[in-house]
Amino acid sequence: MKTNCKKCGVAFSFSPSQKRQYCSWGCAFTSDERNNKLKLKTTYIEWTCKGCGKMERLAKAKTSRKSFCSSKCRESGYLKNIINICPECKKEFNNRNGRRKQTYCSNPCKFKALGKLPKTEESIIKATKTRRANGVYSSSNMYSRCKDGRRDDLNGIYFRSRWEANYARYLNFLIKKGNIKKWEYESYTFWFDGIRRGVVSYKPDFKIINNNGIHEWHEIKGYLDAKSKTKLKRMSKYYPGERLILIGQKEYKSISQYAALIPNWETDERGR
Repeated sequence: MKTNCKKCGVAFSFSPSQKRQYCSWGCAFTSDERNNKLKLKTTYIEWTCKGCGKMERLAKAKTSRKSFCSSKCRESGYLKNIINICPECKKEFNNRNGRRKQTYCSNPCKFKALGKLPKTEESIIKATKTRRANGVYSSSNMYSRCKDGRRDDLNGIYFRSRWEANYARYLNFLIKKGNIKKWEYESYTFWFDGIRRGVVSYKPDFKIINNNGIHEWHEIKGYLDAKSKTKLKRMSKYYPGERLILIGQKEYKSISQYAALIPNWETDERGR
């Protein structure tokens, strides 16, 4: 069949089952007949922005979830009347999401005021004490194959692994020989300014103070995972003046040859 388009008047052909009145979708959507039908179905209302108070005439369907006319008005609207004072530290803070009532500025203030630890920390501390009492270590811990705990021969210092404890004994051996002055275990934390996610700080294992007063940092790592690699990269970037020495498997193996001369040297089931 052939007919003329109601919009542009162009002749076009179509099958009888289609019952077409327009030659294309463009003509169909821009036709006066269709626009008049939409106008009759659409309900317009006067809408007011909650942020700046601006009034607009909008379709009712578009205003069901709309409260602000722009992102600036949304931020200013959420920040109104939500500047609170923390009852614990007495500091002002903004509840930026504006959708829930926040009493304290942070979780530390909250738990300090309530006088208890969060449930996650309580469960971790309880599970850790149980594992240490039973001599069982969780497989999810990166030190799961290491024997952590306090060493009586090292002034009761808590070490995370045998390697760290043995390295401390090796440093005492060097002190007796007069090669170094003293050492400290996890005595300082380096913070990476500007980093808010992921690895934000780094605490080396040992601080070595030489006889000339110059210090250096030693890190004991049998295996470097992604997080450890990030720590070392950011340490060299943010603190280029600090000397950091990595004690890996090769270095530890060369140190373990002095095991016979060092008392209380620890080994695993394989004698390593």
